Amino acid sequence: MAFRAQQRGSALSDWNTWSPKCRWSGVICSASGTVRELALDRKGLTGTLPREWSLLTGLTSLHMYENNLRGILPGEWSTLIQLSDLDLDDNQLSGTLPLQWSNLRSITAMSMKGNLLFGALPSQWSALRSMTQMYLFNNRLGGMLPPQWSTLWRISRISLRNNSFIGTLPRQWSALQSVTGIWLHRNELSGTLPREWSSLRNALLIRLEDNSFSGTLPHQWSALRSLVILYLNGNSLAGMLPPAWSTLQSLNQLQLNANELVWSLPRQWSALMSLTHISLNDNSFTGTLPPQWSRIRSISKMHLSGNSLIGTLPLQWSAFRSLTELKLDGNSLSGTLPATWSTLRSVSIMHLQENSISGTLPWAWSFLQSVTEMLMEDNRLTGTLPRAWSTMTRIIHLDLDDNNFVGTLPQQWSTFWNIVLMHIDDNSLSGSLPRRWSALRSVREINLDENDFSGTLPREWSTFRWLTHMNLDDNGFTGTLPREWSALRSINYMFFDDNELSGSLPPEWSTFRGIISMNANDNKITGILPSTWSTFQGVDRMYLYDNGIYGPLPRTWSALRALTQLSLKNNVIYGTLPAQWSVLQNLKRLWIYSNRIFGNLPEEWSALTNIDRLSLSDNMIAGTLPQEWSNFQTINGMWLDRNNLGGLLPVEWSALRSIENLYFLSCPFDFALGIK
Repeated sequence: MAFRAQQRGSALSDWNTWSPKCRWSGVICSASGTVRELALDRKGLTGTLPREWSLLTGLTSLHMYENNLRGILPGEWSTLIQLSDLDLDDNQLSGTLPLQWSNLRSITAMSMKGNLLFGALPSQWSALRSMTQMYLFNNRLGGMLPPQWSTLWRISRISLRNNSFIGTLPRQWSALQSVTGIWLHRNELSGTLPREWSSLRNALLIRLEDNSFSGTLPHQWSALRSLVILYLNGNSLAGMLPPAWSTLQSLNQLQLNANELVWSLPRQWSALMSLTHISLNDNSFTGTLPPQWSRIRSISKMHLSGNSLIGTLPLQWSAFRSLTELKLDGNSLSGTLPATWSTLRSVSIMHLQENSISGTLPWAWSFLQSVTEMLMEDNRLTGTLPRAWSTMTRIIHLDLDDNNFVGTLPQQWSTFWNIVLMHIDDNSLSGSLPRRWSALRSVREINLDENDFSGTLPREWSTFRWLTHMNLDDNGFTGTLPREWSALRSINYMFFDDNELSGSLPPEWSTFRGIISMNANDNKITGILPSTWSTFQGVDRMYLYDNGIYGPLPRTWSALRALTQLSLKNNVIYGTLPAQWSVLQNLKRLWIYSNRIFGNLPEEWSALTNIDRLSLSDNMIAGTLPQEWSNFQTINGMWLDRNNLGGLLPVEWSALRSIENLYFLSCPFDFALGIK
């Protein structure tokens, strides 16, 4: 009843002194009235574990998982000698594992995952010879793995992952002949993989990833003929892949990525007929892709990226009819894309980027109609974009940038209804942007920069309602900025600098309320700066320089409170510097040089305390230097040369300790000019 008193609300409300305990919720008794089981999981229980329950010596099962229990594990429970099943998962229990619990000789299953337990694993628990399952993962346990636990002969599954264990894997654990699953990943274990563990003949799963193991892969582990899953990724293992492991006929998943493995991929592994997942990425493998691996007909996912593999893509791999993921990126592969791979009808993800693959895109790959990701950037591919690929209607991510493609964008690709990311920048593509691509209603990013496109920007693309990134810079686009694009209300990044665009900045684009960065520099844009763009309240950077923009600086832009960089240099802007801009306190860099600004330097701008670079040179600004600008404590450079400023340099400016560049050239001062 003391435990009942710790509860809040209706939890255990029927535990009272006037009703028999065998009728209490969660209490199961034997025919003689002995409490045999407590099923108290998921009841919102609070408080600590009652020491008094040590008197329930007939208890065989205790489940209290997924509550809010705290405190320590009672050592007094060592009297529960008939207890076979203990589950205290997902509470807030703390403290160490009680040495006294080595007396629980009947226990077969113990689970205390997801708590705050700390300390070492008691070597005394080697006496728990009936144990078949132990789950202590997601705690704060540490110390070394006890060699003494080699006496837990009946244990089948042991999970100690996500703790802070150190030291080596005990070779004595090779005596755990009943073990089928070992989870020791995400700890701080080190040393080598024990060759003695080759005696774990019943092991189906071994997970040792994300530790600090070193040394080589033991060829003796070829004896683990029952092994289905082996994860050793994220360690410091070195040496070569053992050809002897070709005997692991039951192996289904093998992860060795992010190690220091070297040498070539063993052709003998073509005997791993049950293999569906192999991950060898981010090592230092060399040599070629083994054609013999085409015999592994069950393979579904093959990840070999981030190595130093060379040679061509094997024609024989067209036999991988079950393949769904192929990642070969970040190697030194060469040759052409095999047209015979058009048989890979199940492939969904194909990553071939960052290699030296040449030749054209095979039209036959139009049969790869399950593809969702096709990444081929940074290769040496040439030719035109195949119209036949319009059959890849499931494609979500297409990346062809940094190649040598020529020709036009295929109108037929308007069937890419599911495409989200399309990157075809840094090629030699030409022609106009296809109006029919307005059907790409799911697109979020479209990068076509650094090509030779021409023509006007299609107003029909206003259908891209989910578009967040558009990069069209460094092309030859002409015409005006489409006011219809005001419908692109999700846009965050828009770049169309280095083109031949003309006309004015559309006031209608005030709908771009989520815009973060906009570049329209190096065009032939004219007209005024739209005061309506004051709605860009999240904009961080705006580059509009090297155009023919005229008119005043909009006072309303004082609403652009997130702005850090603004460049309006080399335009025809006139009028005064708005005092209202003094509220732009995140502004770090402001370039307005080479315009026709007149009037005085606003003393109110002294509030721009984060300004780093301020360039107002080559204007018609007059008056004196505001002493209040001594507040620019972070300023590195200030360019005020080629104006009509006069007077004295304010003595207060001696506080500008961060400044390295200060220019007044061609201003009528009476002191040394070009100060640096």
